[in-house]
Amino acid sequence: MAITKIQNVTDIANDLLKIGICAVPTKMPDKRPDLPEWTKFQTVLPIIGQHRFNGAVGIITGKISGNIFVLDIDIKYDFSGTLLERLQNEIGPELWDRIFQVAYIQRTINNGLHIFLRCEEIEGNQKLAQRPATAEELKTDPNKTKTLLETRAEGGFIVCAPTEGYTQRSGSLLEIGSISIDDKERLFECCRSLNEVFEEIKPPLSKKFISELSDLPPWEDYNRKADVPALLQSHQWSYIKTVGENQHYCRPGKKGATSGTWNEKLNLFRVFSTATQLQGDKSYSPAALFAFLECGSDFSEAGKRLLKMGYGEHAQKTTQKAKGVNPMQSIQDIWKDILITEEPPEETSLIEIGGVSVATSENHSLVVGKKKSRKTLFLVWLLGQYSGDISTDILFFDTEQGKRHVYQIRKKLFQLTGKWVPVFYLRGKSPQERQQIIFETVRQWPTRPKLILIDGIRDLLSNINDPDQSTDLIVWLENITVTFSLHVMNVLHLNKTDSNARGHIGTELQNKAEMTIEVEKDEQGGYSLVKCESSRDQPFETFAFTHSTDGLGLPEIISMPIKGEILSDTEQKERLTFVFENGLLQYSELIDQVKAHFDIAERKAKTLVAGFNRKGWIVSNKTAEKRYPVYKLLI
Repeated sequence: MAITKIQNVTDIANDLLKIGICAVPTKMPDKRPDLPEWTKFQTVLPIIGQHRFNGAVGIITGKISGNIFVLDIDIKYDFSGTLLERLQNEIGPELWDRIFQVAYIQRTINNGLHIFLRCEEIEGNQKLAQRPATAEELKTDPNKTKTLLETRAEGGFIVCAPTEGYTQRSGSLLEIGSISIDDKERLFECCRSLNEVFEEIKPPLSKKFISELSDLPPWEDYNRKADVPALLQSHQWSYIKTVGENQHYCRPGKKGATSGTWNEKLNLFRVFSTATQLQGDKSYSPAALFAFLECGSDFSEAGKRLLKMGYGEHAQKTTQKAKGVNPMQSIQDIWKDILITEEPPEETSLIEIGGVSVATSENHSLVVGKKKSRKTLFLVWLLGQYSGDISTDILFFDTEQGKRHVYQIRKKLFQLTGKWVPVFYLRGKSPQERQQIIFETVRQWPTRPKLILIDGIRDLLSNINDPDQSTDLIVWLENITVTFSLHVMNVLHLNKTDSNARGHIGTELQNKAEMTIEVEKDEQGGYSLVKCESSRDQPFETFAFTHSTDGLGLPEIISMPIKGEILSDTEQKERLTFVFENGLLQYSELIDQVKAHFDIAERKAKTLVAGFNRKGWIVSNKTAEKRYPVYKLLI
């Protein structure tokens, strides 16, 4: 009987591989791939017969399996016993019928459901609905939430029938159909509408702004008096229905689906959709909602507008009548924001080097190096690693160089990324003017930046050895990171005589920085080394770069560690030969092959491919027969 079971699983796995679904052996009851390095199969399909299946099979979801994603409905954490019924009610009969006709649905080992679908556009794995853990659960499990609905999508893994404990409910694993992008978004919004865990968006506290207020800040006054339904409807959120204490609203541009709920008793608007200017899976007080909808998420501007509208009281207008107020009231209000009582969410990583984060939101970092070590060229390369839109997310402030050199920074960034980055020339301004210009630019820029770079941070104070000025500058930096929820990357020279950052400010910055990166020029070799001098978390591996030889003067990586080892040009060429063993490759195919043969992540693969192109090892061309450019090996 066991032999028959194993044969059945092997046959199913081979059938899946034949139609391009990435089936891999599975370890039970762990419910994980039974392979030492299974992640490489997130981009490379196994060969039929390559693996032995001992009675259990799973598939790697995402692009490798033809854009398969799975909705995982976890019944074991549903105390109400109505999760599936509530989800079907939210989805509605029309959408549910379209899903049911094309999906493969299986019963899980814990009596939950897996709904397999395809879609032209998929994301990574997502938690769609959670509930708070009970006090009893917390005694044995420290996790404060329990997941009810989640997805397995790009790079994910899911166990499937005929693995023991998993049974087919409807459809066929070999004939998984597709739904439209709109239907997938509607499905996810319906799932999120069942979420019970929300992080509240709160206004950041600006010391300067607080000092101007009395005991009744404008946002607190507005929270008491606001007409939230009117505010929502003025921004095209449409009312759908009321269920219990929750008023259901649909986001602009959609019809019928619940995208958020307003609870007057809690005084919170909970958002489920991720397709609006509001952040999904967050809850908003009336004042926070006003800041996002009316002021582009600028809480400082919202506070000023609310004051003008008559909410709250301005400190300059108050008198000694406030003497009777409890003197501890204001500090108790502040405690609500500064007293840590639960684990905060993970900081957002903005830029990585070799898979290691070097800049996260609400932190600041430091780049140091001696004169002519190519710090600025390194910054050009580093900003080129940013995965978002650098033309809207990044602001570059230079305090040292002339206009022509500052423009060259902008030009190199464009040549490297195809995007124009806002670059500001601050030479000749006083330290106070530079601070004011940077702060006001960040505050008033049309798009909210996620990272600002200050090349020449020492020029923001008059005396780099003054402890008071250094402390004030650190406070100023940290205020910017928290107020605007961004990262500040600073650049500072090292002393000529040693490897210490210049002045008292250098010492303070190194002590407070999330990461300090050192750029050092090797005069004999003619290249520059980049190393992690210090880090709060994992350091990245040292690598080297120089100017490209194509006349553009762009940064070119000449040795990037691969799994802790720096590969020589000969070793890289040898691996590249295997990449092209089947002939010409489109760009996406090339990236996938480089990831597989060099055993690296996608971002590092793109960096290597750009380097191979500049070195002349590969070339791309577009012909009449080929719709997209193809790459050819020249070595």
